[in-house]
Amino acid sequence: YLDKTLKGVNFDSQLLDNILSENLLDTNLASEAKKIEIRNATQVPGMGNFVSRVVANMGLEVVSVKNEEQTTETLIYAKESSKSVARLAKFLQVKTIKEELPDAQGDIVIVLGRDFYHRLELISD
Repeated sequence: YLDKTLKGVNFDSQLLDNILSENLLDTNLASEAKKIEIRNATQVPGMGNFVSRVVANMGLEVVSVKNEEQTTETLIYAKESSKSVARLAKFLQVKTIKEELPDAQGDIVIVLGRDFYHRLELISD
């Protein structure tokens, strides 16, 4: 999906942020002040940054985006339940694991797996 639509295409990033924010901003999430780490394990360049932009426009603070060895399933890891965890899980349509990853840089870690990329591919068809 991303490699067909965003790679090498010029788009107005401010306009994109405005559209995302108008539709996704939740001030309740911002008040929780959870820090979000995103790990791109899809092996699709740019997927982590794309999700980071969406998550930031929901009102959450993304503190880290990095690549990771490929995995098949997208999961959210968090030590404790919160509105932010629930909203992210519902929005991304993924399971949550009530566990803190030992090397986590955020309160909530989203690991993007191949399943997430494949869902986006289906949307674009």
